[in-house]
This record gives sequence, C-alpha cells and structure tokens, in this order.
Amino acid sequence: MLLIVSAGCTAGMKSRWTDFNAYYNTFYNARLAYDAGVRLQENQDIAFNPARPIRAHPTPFRAGQAEFEKAIAKSSDVLRKYPGSKWADDALITIGRSFFQLGQFFSAEQKFMEILQAPVEEDIREEAVLWQARVFLETERPEEGIGWVTAQLENRTDWDGSRLAEIRIILAQLHVEIREDERAVELLAANLPAVRNRDVRARGMFLYGQLLERLGRLEDAYLAFDRVDRGYRDYELIYLSELRKGVIDRTALRYDRSMRHFTAMSRDDKHFDQIGDIRYEMARTWHAWNEPERAEALYKEVLYRSIRPTTRVTQALAHYGLGELNRDVWGDYALAAAYFDSSARAATDPELFVETFDATQLAAAYGTHTRLSKTVALQDSLIRLADMPRMRRDSVISELRRNRLLEYQERLREQQRQGTTVINTTPGAGSPGGQAESSAGFLGHRNPRQVEQNLESFQALWGRRPLVDHWRRMEVVRTTRVTETTDTTRQETVVAGPTEMETLGVDATLGIDLSLIPLTPEKRAASRAELAAAAYQLGSLFHFTLLQPDSATHHYTRVAESLPETPVAPQAMYSLADLSLNAGDTVRAAYWADRIEADHAGTVFHQQLAMRLGRAAVALPEAEPTDPVAAAFDSLKTDLPRLPVVEQATRLHAFAAAQPPQWESRGSVLLAVMPLYLQTAQFDSARSVLGLITRDHPSLAQQARVRAWADALAPPDTTARDSTSAIAGPLVPVEAPGAECSELDQPLTVRGGLSAFVDRSGIKALMRASGIVSADFSFDVTVDPDGSVARVVIRSEEDSLGLTRIMADKMRSDLTYFPPLKAGAGVRVACPVDISVQL
Repeated sequence: MLLIVSAGCTAGMKSRWTDFNAYYNTFYNARLAYDAGVRLQENQDIAFNPARPIRAHPTPFRAGQAEFEKAIAKSSDVLRKYPGSKWADDALITIGRSFFQLGQFFSAEQKFMEILQAPVEEDIREEAVLWQARVFLETERPEEGIGWVTAQLENRTDWDGSRLAEIRIILAQLHVEIREDERAVELLAANLPAVRNRDVRARGMFLYGQLLERLGRLEDAYLAFDRVDRGYRDYELIYLSELRKGVIDRTALRYDRSMRHFTAMSRDDKHFDQIGDIRYEMARTWHAWNEPERAEALYKEVLYRSIRPTTRVTQALAHYGLGELNRDVWGDYALAAAYFDSSARAATDPELFVETFDATQLAAAYGTHTRLSKTVALQDSLIRLADMPRMRRDSVISELRRNRLLEYQERLREQQRQGTTVINTTPGAGSPGGQAESSAGFLGHRNPRQVEQNLESFQALWGRRPLVDHWRRMEVVRTTRVTETTDTTRQETVVAGPTEMETLGVDATLGIDLSLIPLTPEKRAASRAELAAAAYQLGSLFHFTLLQPDSATHHYTRVAESLPETPVAPQAMYSLADLSLNAGDTVRAAYWADRIEADHAGTVFHQQLAMRLGRAAVALPEAEPTDPVAAAFDSLKTDLPRLPVVEQATRLHAFAAAQPPQWESRGSVLLAVMPLYLQTAQFDSARSVLGLITRDHPSLAQQARVRAWADALAPPDTTARDSTSAIAGPLVPVEAPGAECSELDQPLTVRGGLSAFVDRSGIKALMRASGIVSADFSFDVTVDPDGSVARVVIRSEEDSLGLTRIMADKMRSDLTYFPPLKAGAGVRVACPVDISVQL
C-alpha cells in the first residue's frame, strides 16, 4: 500500500513539472520572439526631421513583423492553456506591446485597458500606463491623452522612479502636439535625468533643445544640444545637435563663432556625406552677416557644384535663400520669383520644413509682381511715346528698331555657332581638287536649321518684299536718298523711308507693335486705365500678400496722384487711408478722406471711410432707374478690386458672354478681360474671348490689338487639324472619347518615345535658365484615332513661369501617339499623362 501511494505522488509531481515546463517554455519563446522583434526595430535608422519637434519615443517601423506575430501567438497560447499561471500578466502585456510595435494601436489599446481593469502586479500596471500613453501619442489624441495620463499619475504615488519619469516624458510630447511648449519644457527638464533608457534620454534632450530654441531661450537651447549623449547609437542625432549649435550662434548674432563652428564641421571627415547641408548653413550665416556675394556663391555651390549629392530639402532651402537675396538685396523680383518657384518645386514634402516655409506663396506673389511690373512699364512707355512730338517719336522708334535688329542678328549668329559645325579641309587633305567644303554644304544648304536661320535673318534685315532686279541698290537709295523740292519761297529736304508693308514685316519679326501706341484720346484713356489697374494691383500685392506697406503706399499714391481720373483711383485713395489708420496716422487718413469726399462723393469708399473716421454717415444718392444690365455691371465693378486677378477675369468673361451682342459695353468689357487672362497665362480662355470679339464686335476701334493678340495666341499647328480641337478648357466643345485607357488593346504609346519628345520640347533649356532642377506635369490628353492630340487639359497646379502651359502647347503641336485601338478599330481616347523632367 505504501508503495502504491508513493508511486502516485511521484506521478503527480512529474505531471505538474511537465505542465510548468510547457507553459514556461511557451512564454519564454514569446519573450524571445518579442525581444528579437525589438532588436530589429532598433537596428533601423531613424530619419530625424529637425524642422519639427522630434519624438523621444519614435513611431514603430515596419520591421520584425514575423517576430511580433509569433510573440502574440505564443502569449495567447499561455493565456488560453494556462490562464492562472504566474506569467499570464506578462503574456498579456507582451501581446499589447507586440500589437503596438506592429502599428495596430487600437488593438494594443484594448489590451492595455484590459490590464488596467484586471488585478495585475503593479509593475505590469505601470507598463500598461506607459504604453497606453504612447498609444495616445501615435493616434494623435493629445488632449484626451493628457487628461488620461494626468489622472493615472494622480491616482498612485508609489511609482517606479524611472518609469514615472518616462511616462512624464511622453506627457511632455503630448503637450508639444498642442503647442504647449512651456509645460513640455518643464516636464522634460524635471524628468530627463531620471530616465534609465539611454536612447529616450538622448532624443528627449534634443527635443528639449528644440523647444527652448522655439521659445527664444537660445543659451539654454545651446546647452541642451551640447548635452545630447554623444554615445547615442545613431550618428545623425549627434550630427544634428552639432548643426543646431551653429544655427543658434547665428540666431544670437554671433556670426564669427557660427562660421568657425560650421567650418570645423566641414573639415571633419565623419561629416563628409553631409557636406552640402553644412555648406548651406555657412551660406546662411554669410547671408545673415550681410555678405550677400559670399552667400550667393555658397548657395550656388550647394546647388550646382557640391562634392556630395544634396537632399531635396537642402536644394529647396538654397533656392529659397537665393530668392531672398534677389528680393531683398538686389531688388530683382523676376529672378526672385524663379528661385522661389524652384524652391517650391523641390519642397515636395511640407512636413520636412518649418511651418513658416512659404516658397509657393512667394513664387506666386513675385511672379504676379513681375507680370504687373511689365504691364506698368509697357503702358508707361507707350504713353510717353504718344506724348512725344512726331519727329522725336520717330527717332526713338528708329533707334528701337536698330537695337532690336542688332540683338536679333547677334542671337542668330550665336545659334549658328552652337548649332552648326563647319569642317575646313586644305588641298590634298582628303577633298578632291583641294576645294574647301563644309559638313553643311555650300552656304549651309544641307542644314535645314541653318537655312531657316538665314532666311529669318534676311527677312529681319530686308523685310518680306518681292525679289526684283536691283533691290539691294534700291534699299540703299531709299534709306539715304535726299529729295530736294524747291518752290519760289523755300527749299525742303525729305528723307524717304521703307514702305509701310516693309516696316510692318520688320517690326513683326523684331517684336515691335506700333499699333499699341495710344495716339487717339480713346486709346490714351484705355492705356491710362490699364496702367492704373496694374499699379493698383501691385499696391494690393504689397499691402495684403507681401505685407510691405511702404511699397504699397508708393503704388497707391501713384494711382491717386498721377491717374486720378481712372476707375481705380477711389480704391487707391481708400487703401492709402487704410494704411494710414493702421499706422496710427489719423491726419494722413483724414487727408485722403477729404480727397475722396471731394472727388468721389457718394461712392461706397466714401461711405466706409467716413464711418471708420467717425464722421457723419454718408447717404448714398438715390440711383436713377437704369438698365438692369448696366446696374449689374456696376455692382460687379464694385466687387472686382477685392478679388484675385484670375477671378476678376473669369467673372468679367462670364458676365460679358452672358449679355447680348447689342449691349454697348460688351466689346469693351471683353477687351478688358484679355490683359487679365494674359497676365495669368490663361491662354485658352483668352482665345475664347478673342473668338467672341471677332464674331460679335468686328467694328471695335482696337482691331489692330485684336489681330496682334490673335496672331500671338494662334494654335501652333492649324493645318494638321481643326484649330479649335486642341484648345483646352470648358468653353470649347470636344467630341467625347470612345474608350477608356484601360479598354485599349495596348497601352497608349508616344511615337519615338516620351523622353525624346521631352528633349525636343526645349523645356529642359527653359528649366536650366530658370534654375529649376526638376518639374512634374500632369495632363489629361485626348487622342484621336490617327494618334494626333486633339486636346490637352492641365491637371497639375500651374507654375508662375508658365512652364506647364508651354509643355501643354508643345504636346498639342508636336506630340503624336501610335493609333489607339479598341477591338482592332481606331477610337478616340482620353488618358492621364504624367511627365517628370529632371536635369
């Protein structure tokens, strides 16, 4: 009997030992799998973004997925088979942490909340609070997270010191998310020293420095970056800490110290791969130190001559710096617009830049400034020409023709030098008879490009006259002959010039349009109105977009003082009063209020300004019964000055198109729309307006200008297909496609290849001249059954330099596809086309 009992006890103990060994091994394997996944996570390089506050606890990577899934499966086995074991709580927290590392944050949250509602050990509970705090951070619920974590910390006092400090570091990051930097700084300063995790402590110190720098506490920030643990496993964090120290010196106006710091970094071999970024910071220091030439040279070195490839972020920042130099130092707003546009194109990810990075807005603003300035300069010149005596005006025009001709001929010679290779041979060197030959043939007759250039040069010099005997001598006689006419009282000398048709031919080639000179009172009034509108828009640009009140005042004053009869004069006066009030100059504001009352009494500007100055309310005069169309137009004119140029053009166009041709002002309104569309590069809409003018208003006095616009906006190829079919935009009906891209027998393919088309288009030369290194274009292209392009619609945002429009025009005129086929038959198809151009 005793032997039986002993044998029974031995069997029970062996069974319990087997069970213990089984579930312990299961949990042990779960922990091994989880630890292996964590190691894979830690081996990933963290891409820090110094433009925004970094995370002391980074977002998990997509690494170790198989390991974390195995940890979840093994831990679940422990809970399912051995729910009462001592490792059940550890298995539960392992599942939650594994879900978190996999990026399944809401599944992780369920597990952490389950732990907090169960009777678990205190260290497991504290771990659950820490990881749940990270869940709030990753799921972007900062307000909820701050309240929850604060409540958890207040409910208990006996926390593990290091774990409590780390939870408060997470709490600080939640405060950063809602821009409560002061509170975050307090939490970081008090808790970073107590954190055992070396990586969290190093990243937290860098975050601490960033927040101090953002708060303007530069000396404390410098010390924080200097205290980032140099033993941190990731080199980039140490490098960025050193870089920020130099930036802080520059911000604190210690330019010499900043330059020495960056110079030392540039000579350190371990920073070789980052030399472009360091050189950019050196350029930025020269820029702030008021050394623009040195800054420009370094910016361009970073962009074009860096010994190591620079990132797109650094390229964007360098272009931005060049834009600032051209804007603030050299006053070249056109070049500034080009650099800002290049910066905006390189800045593909806004999150990699500080929140105040505004390259896109500046590119648009200074691009608009360039267009408006050209309009002001043109109208100024035309009005000055119109005011000159006839002989003086003719002299200026002759000088202009002469200069343009010299420029044109020099340009053709340069093109010939670049585009033609001539091989001279000496007698006996391989040419029969010893005659000199050229690869392009005699006079370049085998080179079509040279033949075309010579023809253009000939026509520019001699006009498009018929070829007749002795025409060379006739031209010399015509331009130099002196005809003397004698009567009984006096002798008069007359110098004969070229015929009108010959002059028109030369002027057209040289880009001179004398019909624009406002020689009649009507044309002069229109030119002054156009000049005033452009000057007022420049003032508004400086006033509201660029926030430069002094420049705005200059342009507004020009309209108010020099162009007081133009329609925008009262708006300019009101804007001057508004600027004066904003500056606290009530005396100057009262002056402009008096001017408006004297010259524009009863207008809405008079009434609003009187109310702002506390004067008696102005009663607008009762309007006489008027034509409803005229009344609607007056209302539209009141709203227009407050709208962007694009919307002004669209609303005027729509209003005029909706009116009958008999409305007396319709033609003039359509003419006024044209400059607005041209300023904003809306060429297709401009063509639509020209169509209405040509069809409905053939007797307008400005037909010369209309013809000039029509020639300039003519579609590139009007013989190959219907000229209206290639015009993009909703105003031109186009036959609906007969198939979807996905339905074609084979993908739509460019004849000769898309790369070859891009090379032929000349877009790369334009980008290179504008300092643009990359450009992306998106279009919807309608292709006819024969492979020709019927329509191109721009989908991407248009750039201020008009490159997108140029590319669209090139596609309409030069791009051809292999015929699109559906079930073996040709069909019309509309497909999206994305083109990326890299220099």
